[in-house]
Amino acid sequence: MKIQPLLFLVLICLVIAGCGGGSSFQPTTPSIPVAAYSFTPSSPTSGQAVTFTDISTGSPTAWAWSFGDGVTSTYQNPSHTYSTTGTFTVTLTASNAGGSNAVSHSVNVSAAISSGMTAQFSVVTNGQVATFTDTSTGNPPVWAWNFGDGTTSAIENPTQTYLTAGTYTVTLTVSNSAGTSSSTTTQSVTVSPSATLTAFTFARAANNTTIAFTDNSIGVPTSWAWDFGDGNTSTQQSPTHTYAVSGQYTVKLMTGNTMGSNQATHTIYISPLSNLVESLVPAGTFVMGDHFRFVDRLIPAMRCRSIP
Repeated sequence: MKIQPLLFLVLICLVIAGCGGGSSFQPTTPSIPVAAYSFTPSSPTSGQAVTFTDISTGSPTAWAWSFGDGVTSTYQNPSHTYSTTGTFTVTLTASNAGGSNAVSHSVNVSAAISSGMTAQFSVVTNGQVATFTDTSTGNPPVWAWNFGDGTTSAIENPTQTYLTAGTYTVTLTVSNSAGTSSSTTTQSVTVSPSATLTAFTFARAANNTTIAFTDNSIGVPTSWAWDFGDGNTSTQQSPTHTYAVSGQYTVKLMTGNTMGSNQATHTIYISPLSNLVESLVPAGTFVMGDHFRFVDRLIPAMRCRSIP
């Protein structure tokens, strides 16, 4: 087909100059992407595959991954397995014709428990004190103890003091840091009564002469022997005693059970009028020469007056 010269000129005009329209084609440069990614599991173990997902914005067309252990990838959503434990800095660089952008996150890789792992422990008791030793296989990094009395522990080899003698079901669960692998074992542990460890507290009544004593001993005591220091005694667990005379008294408590006995002492001060005198002294700052008049309104026959 033969193209007429005039038609050829028209085509050239349309392609090159827009036929005198004054416009020309200008290519658009894309914006630089913003790199972003997620990964799962969030706490992987060595030998476990980690999946990385690109969530970058800005329409990247190329991806460059560095997994922090010398391994790289150019896939958009790669998977990587760490052979050792540690903290690795993973960097994603996303790019397109407009430029590139990078983002980094830390990936913490913990030790994996072997598939043949078995939780187990040994225990030694001394009275009501039990000492536990983890003997699990697979080198677990996480321990969860339940001592059967409502208390727990997360250390490897704990010591537990039971408040009451008896038999307890103790459970040990070992797992990896991610909690994706675990093993549990249970044992019955019997603790016998141990010698008591004596302790007590006391509180004063409003009259300042009546004292309420409270036994706080541990070791399951079965007997109590109180000596109030004024010749009076008691075998109650937590007695109340009223002192007839002011003074200083040494109070003794002896507790015991089939394993032995133990004693604790406290010194207390009894002054029936101490609270009254403190309430009668006026507040303020005084200098030599000031005069005060004190009147005991509780005992009319007693009067106390400062000497002029």
